[in-house]
Formats: sequence, structure tokens, C-alpha cells
Amino acid sequence: MTTIKLPPSLLPRRPPQYEVWREIHPSFVSAYDAILNAERHANEQATFDPEAKDNLISARVAGYLLLELYSRRTILSDRPSLSFVNSILSPSHCAGGGPVDTVFEVGKFYRNILLRMFRTVNTRYPRPSSHPSRPSFATLQDMTRDCMMADGNSYGASRRKALARDGFRCMLTGVFDLTTTRQSEELTQMRNDLSTSSAIVQTSHILNESTMQDIDTQEGGEEVTMLNNTEYAANAMSILRDFGLESIVTKLLEANGVHNLWNLLSLTTDFQHFFNRLELWFESTGEPDRYNVCVSDIGHERYLRSFRHLREDVDRLSVTFSSNDTNAQLPNPKLLSLHAACARVLHMSGAAEAFDELEREAEGTTVLAFDGSSARLLDQLMFPLAMVPGIV
Repeated sequence: MTTIKLPPSLLPRRPPQYEVWREIHPSFVSAYDAILNAERHANEQATFDPEAKDNLISARVAGYLLLELYSRRTILSDRPSLSFVNSILSPSHCAGGGPVDTVFEVGKFYRNILLRMFRTVNTRYPRPSSHPSRPSFATLQDMTRDCMMADGNSYGASRRKALARDGFRCMLTGVFDLTTTRQSEELTQMRNDLSTSSAIVQTSHILNESTMQDIDTQEGGEEVTMLNNTEYAANAMSILRDFGLESIVTKLLEANGVHNLWNLLSLTTDFQHFFNRLELWFESTGEPDRYNVCVSDIGHERYLRSFRHLREDVDRLSVTFSSNDTNAQLPNPKLLSLHAACARVLHMSGAAEAFDELEREAEGTTVLAFDGSSARLLDQLMFPLAMVPGIV
């Protein structure tokens, strides 16, 4: 997917729908017009201002995010798009600046907080245990029951529960988890009967684990102390609250709340990597727990089709999530929709390339330059840790 200029108008093109839309959603029209103006301004400055490229990406993040939130209001409700419109139109969100600067600041804020909430880079999950002392099970039902009864809500316990919920298979490819297949003759027979394979199946977070890793919840779950990542975590949770996801925030703030089953998917290592980097996402079909599978790279699609034995010219890539345990929650549709929105915004706005460039630059930089040329890199790396007054 390549960077795309914002469409000239989010309004229906033909009357009378045009006038009806303008009458019902005047604030949306005003916000989008402000974003288009900011995009034009950044584009005009691009030839002689090195910061203009960053501003252009920020404006496009703002524009595409507004379009995505509005288009997903059936799933997310009107609240996220209304909250975002308010951020664009409120002059207090950019102290001392005009509407154009406000768009740049809001776009940059959501790029560096919201998109990074769902984009995970270089996360090292513990390797699944394959120790020979782990028990074998006479029946698949016994193994499922044992996994679902795992104590606590740690990553390890939640991974076992998620695998049991998903039939010890990758939710996308149907590949069986190698470690658990070795513990069950019944699971091995199922794999052989289906003529499929085994591989390491990891547990991927929809909202990434690093967002919550520095939040310490006191006993009883009522008082929350934010540690090293204070501002970033506070900003992230504020966005979710503003989007009407208070119940999700409450659960996330519980001890190890990020490991709740509704935030977990079972995926093989490659597809976990694609999902974490927002190169793969799930779009609701309107049917409960059924999703179209979308990717940013045709190579990812061909790779997935090779597992699913699907013809490129005929079959639509889709998946239906189901649970082997009635008490085990499936991935949350609202979080999946936000993940999908962020994936589309990331690639259409040019933010994906900007993040990749920043990460390559950070990997190759061991010390800051004396001449100040590292200022932009430092600013980008520090931005998620800075509280931006008035944005949220």
C-alpha cells in the first residue's frame, strides 16, 4: 500500500445527500476542511522546509483517521470520531498556533500514541515450553480443561488459555501448535487427518503489551501507579477513554490486564510479526466474529493463501473465530476495528515509512551529534513520553 493524497472531500458528491450531510455533520465538514488546508500548506512548504514532510504525514494521519473512525461508527459508535473532530477544532490544543498548527500537532500526537498502541516492534515473547516433563493427555478435552484452569493472568497462563480457546491452532492458517501437539495423540491424529502441519504458535496482543508494561496496579485494582512510561501510558488510556472504551481501560489497568483473552490471538510466528507491525489486520464482515483478512503486501497474501489452499482469482481471504470454551472470550471486535483503522492510516498516510526510517536511524545511532543534527531523531523518540497539554 502506498502513500495516498487525502480525498478532496468526505462529503457525498451528489445532491441532495450533500446538503443533508452538511446539515447533520457541520463539525465534521469543518474539521476535514481544516485538515485539507493543513495538507496543502505542508505540501507547499515541502520543497524548502525539512519539517514539512513530517507535517504532511501528520496532516494525512489526521485526515485518514477521521475517515476511518467515521466509517467504523457502527462498530465503535460515534464517540471516537466526535472526540477526534473536537481535537481538530479546539484551538486550545495547540498553544499559540493557528488551525494549521493544530492539525499538525493533533496528527503527530495520534500518530505517536494511537498508532504505536497497536504497532509492536521487536517484542520478545518467552519461548513456549517444550520440556519433556510436561504431561501428556489421554484426550483433547483433558488438555483443554488443564489449559483453561491455568492459574493467574500472566502471559504464560493466558497463552495456554488462548491456545486452548483456539483449538491449539493458529487462528489464521489452521497450523497446529508444535509443543501441544506433542502432548496429545488425539491432536496429532487431527493434524494428520487434516494433512496440515505443526509450528510454533505464538500469542499476539491486539493492543501491544509494551503500552501497559510500566503500569503497576496496587492491591485491589483500585489505585494505579504509573512508573517509567507515565505520560505515554496516561495518553494511551486517555485516548481509549475518549473513544468510549472505559470498560476496556478498567480491565487493562488490572494486574496483567493486557493479557486478557479478548486482547489475544493465536498466530504462527510469521503472521504474528505481520499483525504486530500492522501489516495484517481483520475487517469485520458484519457477521459475528467473522472477518476479512487484509494485508499491506501482496507477498503476505500469497504466503497466507499457500497455507489455506485458496485460489487468488476466486477465494476471498476470510476467517471465523470460534472458541472451544464458552467462558473464553474471543478477540474484542472494537479493538480489532481500531487495530484495522490504525493499519490503514499507517500505510495510506506515509507513517509506516516514517516509522521504519526512524527505527533504522535509531539502530545506527549510538550517540547524539554535537551539531544538533540528531534533534529530530531525539524529538521523535521522546514524543511518546511527553504529555501534550489539551490534546486528550
